[in-house]
Amino acid sequence: MADAPTLIEPTKATVTLVIDNHYELYDTVTVITTVTIPLPPSEQNEEAYDAWSYDHIYAETGTGRTDGDSWYFVRVTESTAPELLGREFEFGL
Repeated sequence: MADAPTLIEPTKATVTLVIDNHYELYDTVTVITTVTIPLPPSEQNEEAYDAWSYDHIYAETGTGRTDGDSWYFVRVTESTAPELLGREFEFGL
């Protein structure tokens, strides 16, 4: 009798992000993008979770504007990882 296959936990998720890029000197730009990112660490480890969101969510924001203040609102509208679906992130002001 063959051994039962071992289930491998996924380490990445494909997410669709709706990003509202707000600028002090320019019009707001909304971008929708789909990316594959590593799964986040536990939110209980706040420092690691914040680093993950900066490295993998914040990295998708912006439109190349470098002058004036900016802030970003990101919503996960689709996700292969249920724990990310509906998450919201804020960066900037």
